[in-house]
Amino acid sequence: RRVLAVVLAAALFSGLVFNGVSISLPKLFDERLAAIAPALSGIGGYTAAVFAVAAFAQLPVGAALDRIGGRPLMIGIYLAAAAALALLAGAAGWPALPAALAAVTLMFAGIPISGWLVARHVPQAWRGRAFAFEYVLALGASALVVPAMAALHGLGFGFTWQYLILAAAAAMVALAGLLLPRPARPPRPRPAPRAG
Repeated sequence: RRVLAVVLAAALFSGLVFNGVSISLPKLFDERLAAIAPALSGIGGYTAAVFAVAAFAQLPVGAALDRIGGRPLMIGIYLAAAAALALLAGAAGWPALPAALAAVTLMFAGIPISGWLVARHVPQAWRGRAFAFEYVLALGASALVVPAMAALHGLGFGFTWQYLILAAAAAMVALAGLLLPRPARPPRPRPAPRAG
């Protein structure tokens, strides 16, 4: 139950982060990279490059989950994502590109974790329902992100404030990861008794 609660909380907050960044990054680049890429095609090219490179982050994380476990990866990746999003909140010009690449890479790196947790810790009879709840929360969050970001932008809360809110959401996923059970340590072998 605790793992399922963590997965659902992570789905909600990581859904906010993923969809918030995915929807707003082209507009952020339009505002922050105007001196570098004044044409719309340049903005689209930078955005596509960031997403194309970042998508590969899922591969090493998927391989590491069986070796390291979900708890340390969830905490580490989402703490780093929170820091990268906070950095991106204030970045403009050329520094915005590596900050965006770091944030989006970490965002993609977190995708395999919740599925691994469900497959590893949720009983088989509940797995289908767990995945369904996870997707409902993640997609529900994505539906709320678009009008929320538009409303904040209209009220004068630009991307600096919006990305700080997304950084806080990523930090919430890391905090949820602290509630995951620690991996069991293998028992230490007892020393052989001394002869004589």
